[in-house]
Amino acid sequence: MILLETHLHNCETSPCARLTAQEIPPIYKDSGYQALAVTNHFSAYALSLQDGETLQDKAKNFLRYSKLLIDETRKVGLKAFLSMEVTLARYQWQDYLVFGDIEQAILEHPALYSYTQAQLFDLAQKYGWAVFQAHPFRPGCTLGLHKYMHGIEVYNGIHNSEEVYRRSVNYCKNNNLKMIAGGDFHDIGHQGKAGIYIPDDIDTEKQLADYLINNQPELFITNNY
Repeated sequence: MILLETHLHNCETSPCARLTAQEIPPIYKDSGYQALAVTNHFSAYALSLQDGETLQDKAKNFLRYSKLLIDETRKVGLKAFLSMEVTLARYQWQDYLVFGDIEQAILEHPALYSYTQAQLFDLAQKYGWAVFQAHPFRPGCTLGLHKYMHGIEVYNGIHNSEEVYRRSVNYCKNNNLKMIAGGDFHDIGHQGKAGIYIPDDIDTEKQLADYLINNQPELFITNNY
């Protein structure tokens, strides 16, 4: 099994991030990770800051700079998976970590952040994505409908407490949802806090999505809850 960071951002694409695609991979390699899922923000605000005359041009730049981190990660010998964190604009702060083959769908649906949760999940079923709501019990966030997701991020490296963790785990158990943990990396000091273990023969985004949909991964969290 290898350790995967499920939630991180680079500053070329995510405006809240502080480190570049070149700076991040060595930090994670030194922290004992073997793989990264690049989950930059795919939101109305994040895309508005990208260069491009059309929304599709902006989506292409989202992919370009996310792939930059993918390439830099592979240079240091780690696996990397193109993923995203979609903020659905229709709701009060609902973020969804999406794993799988996202590239073609982003180009075909560059405004998918404006979709309903059900519409996002329809795309997930069409393209074989795994969809997990990020930090749903974080103050200010609202919980989505469990029937339109595969699971939730029960532990977030930046925003966590034992009460939130227990609440998240119980919610998953009561609703037959899968659980993941993620560091939510934005800056130095956010690494090494959370992740999941996946089989070391997972090499593609599709394989990662299939594994997350059909298995409950072992969680890595630094707090001993």
